Amino acid sequence: MFKKPSFILVIIGILFISYATFGTPPAQLSLFDEMTTRSDVVLTGVCTSSTSRWDEQTRMILTDSVFTVQSYVKGRGKTAVSVTTPGGVLRAQNLMMTFPGMIEFAPGEEALLFLTTNREGAFEVYGRVSGTKQIQQVQRLIQQVN
Repeated sequence: MFKKPSFILVIIGILFISYATFGTPPAQLSLFDEMTTRSDVVLTGVCTSSTSRWDEQTRMILTDSVFTVQSYVKGRGKTAVSVTTPGGVLRAQNLMMTFPGMIEFAPGEEALLFLTTNREGAFEVYGRVSGTKQIQQVQRLIQQVN
């Protein structure tokens, strides 16, 4: 589990170390700042379920992923949030729909989520794949740096 201030400092530290070590442009730091600014909510959480369904209105497969919130980095809210992403798998109908650049969540996965609210009031990932960072990937990077 991460505490809000230390987690953000770790992310910023990784970006600076990445820049110093690999020459990664500081634009990534400004991207992180931009994503935070443009998101309605930024949180860390653990995915507890992901369920795909057919949406008759959009005529697409959508996946609803529920996250138990560990901490809010920006905004406030409930202890659990649902995030809807386009695409998914309907095994009974033998259907699958994917979207380039869209993330898929698995139960048990920890993530840093940058979320916006759509017209219907549901949360969506801001920036597609860029709008989520898997905590396990961040932890591995921290271990490599240490």
